[in-house]
Amino acid sequence: YLFPAGRGADGPMRTDSLGYAIRRFCSDGKFQRFTARDLRRTAKTLMGKAGISKETRDRLQNHKLSDTSSKHYDRYDYLREKQAVMKAWEKELRSVIEGENAQSNVHKLRAS
Repeated sequence: YLFPAGRGADGPMRTDSLGYAIRRFCSDGKFQRFTARDLRRTAKTLMGKAGISKETRDRLQNHKLSDTSSKHYDRYDYLREKQAVMKAWEKELRSVIEGENAQSNVHKLRAS
């Protein structure tokens, strides 16, 4: 599984796991409330800053493209392109985590 269940359970992660983790994280009042959508928005914005095209970001987030070709004719899944974007995104995130990105406003929430 891409996102396996935690604590040795067999099967995929539950669909409500991310939302539950976010609510638990924000419950102590030390952090302003946010949602999984905020993570998607931030990722999409930072991918754009990293030079990834809007069309590719839209495909990665499975946004529906409304032009005639996309709606009716293009049945390609763009898996290779999505994988390439995820590798570029991983490289960008690693540079933030490792402190190589001096202009980042990302702060570690806890030590690794």
